[in-house]
Amino acid sequence: MKKVVLFVLSLVITVMVFAQKPYRLTISIYGSKPGDVIYLYKLDQKTLQGVLADSMVMGEGNQVCFTGINKHPEVVGFSVKNKAAANSFVIDAPDVNVYSVLLQEEKTILNPTGYKFKDVNLIVEGGEENEALSYYKALYKGHVTRSRKFGLEDSTKYAIFFKSLQENPNSWGLLYLLNLGKRDFSLEQLNDMLDLYTDSAVCNSQLYKNLIEFRDKEMKLKLGEPIPDFELPSITGENIKISNFRGSYVLIDFWASWCGPCSAELVNIRKAYDLLKDKGLQVVAISTDKKEKNWLQAVESKKMNDFVNLRDTKQVLWNLFNRNSIPFILLIDPEGRIVAKELRREDIYKIPGKLIK
Repeated sequence: MKKVVLFVLSLVITVMVFAQKPYRLTISIYGSKPGDVIYLYKLDQKTLQGVLADSMVMGEGNQVCFTGINKHPEVVGFSVKNKAAANSFVIDAPDVNVYSVLLQEEKTILNPTGYKFKDVNLIVEGGEENEALSYYKALYKGHVTRSRKFGLEDSTKYAIFFKSLQENPNSWGLLYLLNLGKRDFSLEQLNDMLDLYTDSAVCNSQLYKNLIEFRDKEMKLKLGEPIPDFELPSITGENIKISNFRGSYVLIDFWASWCGPCSAELVNIRKAYDLLKDKGLQVVAISTDKKEKNWLQAVESKKMNDFVNLRDTKQVLWNLFNRNSIPFILLIDPEGRIVAKELRREDIYKIPGKLIK
């Protein structure tokens, strides 16, 4: 019995060790200086944000070397402290070499440090994942160039992404890009691309689960589907449910006091309300401001008192509507069904005008 236990333990240890793959990442930065601090970031697959994993001080030779252990291919990035950050790449080989150029230009509001990296100057050697990313970027860049030259619409991004996945099956790097650009595709297209993933390790990853969660939420927000009910506080402190407005067309606007594009669209929301209020249109403006004071001041200064004003204290925008950016404007009909979403500019008043008789 003791021998069996020892054998099982040794087998478990062997499997664990085998699953952990050591790597050596060498980053060469032309234009850096001795003493520059280089930060290495690893991707948090849930938030899609970089998390500081390591740092090194640049010595002579414009080169630093990071070592570590991966359980699976990892999306990473690096930056030079107080200067600039480079685009992401993938560590999926024992040796990965990165060559980049740190450019210096005149300081601007958009670039207060005056330093920047250009993707065209980033060369990554090592691993199939970076080859997959290069393949996709080359296809897409060629298409964009032709589109601009001949005035064609950028309508083949899906075909390019799908082909890239076919040529590079189960790619972690492309899965990361799909997480970033998921809203560029229809739900049917997203499903087709997800179906190409068959490797259990990838399908059990958080990057894959993110897309499944996104798809499932979006299915509930398709045009014609009933809007999820929710309840939020009004200016008076009363909790109001969105289902209270059944029987009326409702224009819902997620906004914030600090949001420039939200203020720009307020003109169109006001026009929709003025044109259609006598026909029963309601406007529900939902602020995502964290501070109640900012919300109340903005409602007053922007003259929004004609609207129903609520504050998103429950992260409804993210939890129910799968959005993390504003403005997010949608229209629901008297039965509470979503009839339009992602409204912008003149569509904000033209689409309700066509539906409300």
